[in-house]
Amino acid sequence: MPRSAKICVSSLGCSKNLVDTEVMLGSLAKSGLEITGDESDADIYVINTCSFIGPARDESNETIAKALKWKKKRRSRKVVVAGCLAQREPEETQKAHSGIDLMLGLDEIASIGTMVQNMLRKLDSVHTFVKEDLPVYLYDENTPRLLVTPAHYAYVKISEGCNHKCSFCAIPTFRGKLRSRAVQSLVKECQALLNRGVHELILVSQNATDYGSDFGDGTSLSMLLRALDDLKAPAGEYWIRVLYLYPTSVTDELIQTFAEAKHVLKYIDMPLQHASANMLTAMRRGITPDRTTKLLAKFRDRIPGVTMRTTLLVGHPGEKEEDFAALQEFIRHERFDRVGVFTYSHEKNTHAFGMENDVPNAVAKERESSLMLAQQEISKEKNQALVGQTLRVIIDEVLEDDDGVRSCTGRSGGDAPDVDNMIHFPWSEAIGDKIFVSVKILSADAHDLKGVVAD
Repeated sequence: MPRSAKICVSSLGCSKNLVDTEVMLGSLAKSGLEITGDESDADIYVINTCSFIGPARDESNETIAKALKWKKKRRSRKVVVAGCLAQREPEETQKAHSGIDLMLGLDEIASIGTMVQNMLRKLDSVHTFVKEDLPVYLYDENTPRLLVTPAHYAYVKISEGCNHKCSFCAIPTFRGKLRSRAVQSLVKECQALLNRGVHELILVSQNATDYGSDFGDGTSLSMLLRALDDLKAPAGEYWIRVLYLYPTSVTDELIQTFAEAKHVLKYIDMPLQHASANMLTAMRRGITPDRTTKLLAKFRDRIPGVTMRTTLLVGHPGEKEEDFAALQEFIRHERFDRVGVFTYSHEKNTHAFGMENDVPNAVAKERESSLMLAQQEISKEKNQALVGQTLRVIIDEVLEDDDGVRSCTGRSGGDAPDVDNMIHFPWSEAIGDKIFVSVKILSADAHDLKGVVAD
């Protein structure tokens, strides 16, 4: 096989995993390997797996099986498995999928180019991957990285790992302890992204509000946001979006930063998981329903017009009907702008794995559906209340139909890519090559809004 082999990459899981994929792509490209989006033309199939919960592992295993079938169609093909599943269950994965040519742990993502080249030359690679060791790798502003998002936005990982021990979450057992990047490293990376035409910086981590606490010198998310708020974009306008706040480490200073910063979006993505005292204790969340309610009120009081997004978990062992009823009432009372709901997944090496009083999967799924239906009505009402208002919108895509009519899809500051609302509006000459436009909303349903450019 030639050293300039063609590689196709499949990235599974969340945006944090996507950043890892972009680092792997940067390493592969630097090593002289060619990236292709056409798997039929590829020599090597790389899969960056996810292992967060059962459905994610199922998808990872299905993708590996698909890649191994692809491999059999040409003798020289190779399959490389990396990421969370490889880190968490290397022996099980190798046993379930004979034919994997190379398996890489989370500490090896930045060296994948060298290791693939060694594989092609039939040289031994020096693995740093030991399942029992927690990973320590963290990329920086100098790490080669090939962005795969649309050119106008990029994800930036501000830290890796997590020190919390929520009952249902195994991430600390295979992603490792919290390790934050230096403020200056992030400032340099984000400035470079703005210089190359990125207009939306999306900060991701396992837990954004704990950012910097591992340094022990007062570094905080608030400090980082204020530094990023002073960057210079060629076009002047840019957005900073923060994902995944942990409620117990939100400070008054952080709320004030969200309120005052020019470029930080008034968008609060804070997974709360539950609202009953019994379940918050069982989940080891470290917060009470009363404290949660006061925290939400503080955000809304200090940041007029704030968009609130949360994620909830149903079906955790011990969740009774009265616990679920408390969660339903919480949703109706708080009226979040955006809500995601997941069902509990049994995860090895978690506190909840050995707990009794399992909730039947059918009951958990019914509860998930019930919450989503309730939220759908709330979302519809909130979206319809926007009719007649003018929103600042970032354009994600310009489409053209068979008749040559062009239309745009975009998002408001209250909408993150892939998970939130889309705004649809006709293209006009006034848009030109703009990334940001003002759109007057004319109609809305639970998920989509329609309007016209108001510039």
